[in-house]
Amino acid sequence: MFIARTNFKRVWAVCVCVVVGVYATPSHSLTYSNKHHVRTQSVKTAKIETPLRTLNNSELDLNEKAFTHYQTYLQSDFLEDVNDSSAYEAIREYITQHHNDIRDKDAEEISKEIVEQGRLYQIDPKFAAAVISAESGFNKEAISKSGAKGLGQLMDSTYADFGIQNPYNIQENVRGTVLYLKDLISLWNGHSLQLSLAITSYLRGPVLVKKAEGKFSDHTLQYLGLILKKYNTLCAIESKIQKKHTNESDKDAVTSLN
Repeated sequence: MFIARTNFKRVWAVCVCVVVGVYATPSHSLTYSNKHHVRTQSVKTAKIETPLRTLNNSELDLNEKAFTHYQTYLQSDFLEDVNDSSAYEAIREYITQHHNDIRDKDAEEISKEIVEQGRLYQIDPKFAAAVISAESGFNKEAISKSGAKGLGQLMDSTYADFGIQNPYNIQENVRGTVLYLKDLISLWNGHSLQLSLAITSYLRGPVLVKKAEGKFSDHTLQYLGLILKKYNTLCAIESKIQKKHTNESDKDAVTSLN
């Protein structure tokens, strides 16, 4: 995994002794795996309960912004209103700015595939791009010491569960990553920290996230903060692109009237 080494000063508030029960019915009974832990756990119709510890203000702000961005995406009509062009441009620009070691051809294909798979499975492609950025730096041939492979750093048992034959294939790995994220987001549906719990579950697995009871290591919290920041940055880039497109359309409309 490619994660920036950054130390965070974390100020924690008093523990919240509220237990929130969430029922989830993902479309698969998955083998949940990651580069640190491998275990099989059927989560279909599973009851997930976890007491939450209050995040500090900056962490809550990151989570709130990300959740707002994601809800905005979900409220659009996936088949009609989602602007594939702006999402593609935002991801492509992000790769150019932050991962300039990636070949242009790969960057174009990865961006295109993330948008297409996100649209197909109703996952914000910018969220998937943020996870892939943290996991592999968009390196399609990345492999970790524990054997996690490809863009989304999927373990063998995880990508096999989604029928992936070649984890280094851009289309296959992006599809597996998006499907895995979809199930994890669905698992925590209705939870106030839905995206944050999905992200930590991607790293640790949902079973360990449940057992942790909100007491995550600094490494896990660093990973969470990194992805939330990346996602918010991608959303900001897309917003600028959309405004640019709107301004250009307005100018064209005025020109046509003259």
